[in-house]
Amino acid sequence: MFNFGAAYQGEHYQPFKWEGTNGGGMLLVHGFPGHPGDMRTLATHLRPQGWTLDVPLLPGFGSQIDNLPETCYADWCVAIQSRLQRLVTAHKPAIFVGYSMGGAIALALAAKYPIDALILLAPFWKIDHVLWKTLPALKWLIPSFRPIKLLDVNLESPMMRSNIHEIMPTLDLDDPETIKALQDFKMPTRVIDQVRIAGQNGFSHAPTIQVPTLIVQGTRDELVLPHLTRQVAERIPGPVTYVEVDSDHSLIEPDQPGWPAVADAVDAFIQDNRLGAAYA
Repeated sequence: MFNFGAAYQGEHYQPFKWEGTNGGGMLLVHGFPGHPGDMRTLATHLRPQGWTLDVPLLPGFGSQIDNLPETCYADWCVAIQSRLQRLVTAHKPAIFVGYSMGGAIALALAAKYPIDALILLAPFWKIDHVLWKTLPALKWLIPSFRPIKLLDVNLESPMMRSNIHEIMPTLDLDDPETIKALQDFKMPTRVIDQVRIAGQNGFSHAPTIQVPTLIVQGTRDELVLPHLTRQVAERIPGPVTYVEVDSDHSLIEPDQPGWPAVADAVDAFIQDNRLGAAYA
């Protein structure tokens, strides 16, 4: 079996915690099938402001990706709840940040803890496709599928190669063994159903959010569609700041044209809600 976990052995993919100086803390949660490195650009931007930044690895992701079929939504929540408890106990202000599926987890858990603010970056809650609703039954009828073959993915496409390298940058896409492993890779349908559960729980808990919330969405995002994110924003009763930027789903990557606008939106949200070091 091809070891995809070997592609995540570098420091970039590992969980990290940077201690700050202003008393405030943030918990930053990555998405699916991501890793802590996805949050590094944002964390690096925030670090000079004095925040303590905790960036965990969700169970079954990154170097644990080969174990993903054995993990579930409940495992992801348990891992984050312990970090969230430590955040609100040790830091004031305490801000919960979630990206993509991490945004769904943040929505589901935020109201259970006395956080001071919530930041959602392209928060996932569903795929706008008829098959999405059939996943509870489909996981029993079709236990696994080959995503590369099912979607007829062209692994020679520069855009597709770029997308794959965003997830696993060390993969050699010119190696025949690697290409065959990608083509033959089976994704358990139940794993995608766990992502569905995460999204649905996040969406259903949105009306429980009372703290100031920033939502940043890419206008060119084809995974988390802007009109679906607007629906999330409309369900939150607390004060919401909604910002759209020129980006696809990777809006917190430094090479995205919308990244400076994302950074500015986060900074403005912190200042407008008096959350930064100057207000501690």
